[in-house]
Amino acid sequence: MDDVLPLTIYVVAMAELSHPASDFNLMEDYLRVYDKGFEFEKKLLTNFDVSIRYVNHEWELNKTP
Repeated sequence: MDDVLPLTIYVVAMAELSHPASDFNLMEDYLRVYDKGFEFEKKLLTNFDVSIRYVNHEWELNKTP
């Protein structure tokens, strides 16, 4: 799972998501409602959350209007 985090960070940074926190909350709510053993998906969602936070706080992305 350690090799997935750098890739997730790159994908989040390049995806130009308009509201990544909303996307995260939607997926988190789905996994909470349908808790049927989605352990791998929960780990990936944790990586997505960390990636969003990392990109928002550490990266300076060039955004063109």
